[in-house]
Amino acid sequence: MTAPEDSQTRSNLLATFAGECQAATRYAYYAKQAGKEGQDLIRSVFLEISEQERVHAKRFLSHLGGAGGEAVVHVNGAALGSVLENLRGTITEEAAVSRLVYPGYARTAREEGLTEIALLYENIAKAEARHAARLSALFDRLSAGTLHSRTEPTLWYCRHCGWTTQGLEAPERCPACAHHRGHFQAAPPLDG
Repeated sequence: MTAPEDSQTRSNLLATFAGECQAATRYAYYAKQAGKEGQDLIRSVFLEISEQERVHAKRFLSHLGGAGGEAVVHVNGAALGSVLENLRGTITEEAAVSRLVYPGYARTAREEGLTEIALLYENIAKAEARHAARLSALFDRLSAGTLHSRTEPTLWYCRHCGWTTQGLEAPERCPACAHHRGHFQAAPPLDG
């Protein structure tokens, strides 16, 4: 389904395509900063979300039918900061997109009879809400100094080599591959 050239939905698609491209690039920058700070877990989450934002951009582009157009685009010129600063900024943005922007665009698409595009906005809003939740959890743990520690014994997983250990905190270095603590995460359940 392609949005008609004279529709508000087309303008929204153009703006969200540009916004998702910006977000993908920003997350890639944030990933590099996290790597510089030795936060490999957060680096990998930023890279994963960067790729997901790229996929969102591609989906919005697919409904433009190959033609361009004009739209007012907000450029987020957020400065590159520390990992904590970058997390804080992304949480706010992801929450706004998931709760306000994309649901509003979905309503507009539905009003214009573009149900498929409305569903796309609704579903991508859910993904953006998940981004906000993941980033918020990382921010809270990093701020509290508990990214690599828990109050209950936890299975810790080295994301670099797969080695695991049980304990209250991740080791300073992996005894199997010698990578630092920033490569550890609390292991997810084996059933996914």
